[in-house]
Amino acid sequence: IEILSAENGKVVSKFVVEKEHLNINKHLFGGYLACLVDIGGSFAIGTQSEKLGVSTDLQLSFLRSAKEGDVVIMESQLEKMGRNVAFTTVRLSVNGKPIAHG
Repeated sequence: IEILSAENGKVVSKFVVEKEHLNINKHLFGGYLACLVDIGGSFAIGTQSEKLGVSTDLQLSFLRSAKEGDVVIMESQLEKMGRNVAFTTVRLSVNGKPIAHG
């Protein structure tokens, strides 16, 4: 994952889908997308706090597939941060088209 920008609650990063990221149908594995949403949330929180904590809930909607060689852009946003809980939104896209969000 390459971080392109990070500022005040928002992080934009990218990664290239490689063969080891694919499921049996040669599409980006859904579990990998879930992992990215979790990581992206931590990236966004990290712009505001040194204390990252643990995930308590993870929701993910799959919209499209991605294939080997695709460049996935991940936009991570810190929505709200309290003393003990933070809320984030992560959007993943390929060529400007959303593939997942959570």
